[in-house]
Amino acid sequence: MGGFAIATLEGGKDVLYAETAVRGITTSDEEYVAVAVERFEAIRSEALPISMSIDLIQKAVEEKWT
Repeated sequence: MGGFAIATLEGGKDVLYAETAVRGITTSDEEYVAVAVERFEAIRSEALPISMSIDLIQKAVEEKWT
């Protein structure tokens, strides 16, 4: 429900850092890391390419604030 980062350490092991309502947590628990990777891929699959994102933001600004 908050921000998170996945880092791959030397040797290939993944580590998850996740923000919660009260603190950030760091874990290498394979189950938690796998869920975060799955969620990241779901988010990434919905994201626009950078240039299309910029165009969409510019269009929204023009429509809303001009």
